[in-house]
Amino acid sequence: MKRGEVYWVNFDPQVGGEIKKLRPVVVVGHDVINDHRRTVVVVPLSSAHTKTHWPVMVATHSTGPACAIIDQIKACDKSRLQKKLGELSAMEMQEISEALRYTLGL
Repeated sequence: MKRGEVYWVNFDPQVGGEIKKLRPVVVVGHDVINDHRRTVVVVPLSSAHTKTHWPVMVATHSTGPACAIIDQIKACDKSRLQKKLGELSAMEMQEISEALRYTLGL
């Protein structure tokens, strides 16, 4: 599981305003950490949002039209990751990285 790859993940059960259901996610964690941990850090993608609101939503197109929901970043056990859908472009990952830095105050 590498940074920029997109997988299907089942987030149920969820609580309150957390992202839910089966949906694609993009792996945003560093590859070295991904190789050594049982979890990966992901950002969910949503095809329901057509308008982006930077930095909370970043448009992606490499695996179909969607938005990365930046404020829903989370650690995900690798066993939740199902079928790989593909990977995002370097430009999309750069935009997501910038939005993550801004959203997390880094």
